[in-house]
Order: sequence, then C-alpha cells, then structure tokens
Amino acid sequence: MTLETLKVIGAGSLDRAVACLSFSVTDGGQMICAVDEHNDHRLSIWDWNKGARGSKIAEMKVCA
Repeated sequence: MTLETLKVIGAGSLDRAVACLSFSVTDGGQMICAVDEHNDHRLSIWDWNKGARGSKIAEMKVCA
C-alpha cells in the first residue's frame, strides 16, 4: 500500500534479473515465488518474513 521496501531478498542468489514474481494467496502473501534470468530460468520459493533477507525454501530449473 505504501510502496515501502520491506525486505531485499535473493541478493547473490537470483541471477541477472527477476523475470516474474508472485506472492502466495492462501497464507496472505507469506511466500514469494520468483523466476530469474539465469540461463536455466531458476524458480525459487522464499519465506520473505524469515531473517534479514528472507529464507529460500526451494529452487529448481524451469527451462530445458
């Protein structure tokens, strides 16, 4: 609502840029799913409320 930066996640983990981003719906946005611009377009899931920079839950390649 205020556009205030709450956390900076993925520093050193997301490659080049973020291609798409989505917040979870059923838990009020507790999790973030991001796809980066790595050659393999890695999808990662983050609990953005854990720690100073969030906590990565999982990561996988999404492009063959």
